Amino acid sequence: MYKEIYEAKPFYGVNPAFVIFCVITVLIALLVIVFWKKVDTGVRCLALAIIVFLFFIISCQAYTSIDAKRKVYHAYVAGEYLTVQGVISDYTLAEEGQPNLPDSFFVDGVEFSVPGFVSAWGYPLNRVNGGILEDGMCVRICYIPYKFENVIMKIEQLE
Repeated sequence: MYKEIYEAKPFYGVNPAFVIFCVITVLIALLVIVFWKKVDTGVRCLALAIIVFLFFIISCQAYTSIDAKRKVYHAYVAGEYLTVQGVISDYTLAEEGQPNLPDSFFVDGVEFSVPGFVSAWGYPLNRVNGGILEDGMCVRICYIPYKFENVIMKIEQLE
């Protein structure tokens, strides 16, 4: 019998930092439009370069988000994931005082990282942030290999 610990859900939100970045970019673009005739050519060129750079950053963020959703969550929903079952071993805590570093562990020779911060998909809770995973737990993990990590989409504990 399995007890479900975690399962990825659809992400229906937008990162507030991304929204603020977009608003700042639009405000700068509006300021350039309003003051276009009142500034010299050097200021125009600099402002346009900044706007182009900011739009490039926004485009990269949007592409990365869409790519991750397609290659991680949609793949999981379509059943295109790998499963590993076994005992958690070598659970290593992130360095003390480093909340942005992940915890890591192995299950049947497959390495996993727990980031310790909320992500759109993937089990986010390291031990410091309330995670319950530890050495010796018998689990079944459904995961998606994405870029250089195994994204945990579902964790079930053997009872």
